[in-house]
Amino acid sequence: DRYGRFVMAGAVLFGWLVAELMAVSKPLVITGLGLVSGGVVMNSMVMELPDGQEGRFWPFALGAIGYAGLLVIVS
Repeated sequence: DRYGRFVMAGAVLFGWLVAELMAVSKPLVITGLGLVSGGVVMNSMVMELPDGQEGRFWPFALGAIGYAGLLVIVS
């Protein structure tokens, strides 16, 4: 916990530096976007749709639709 925030900030800066210094192909960018998007959707499913009747389907569905729309606009 003590050093985690510095590692995460360093990873962001390192990713930016690599992207600036290297030519990244379009298929690699698309694959990365798919992996990140899948992680976001899976994490949202775990948090919003737990086992039993305690899940909140409509907030999850609206969030998924909004996120998909944002990805369509950005790409």
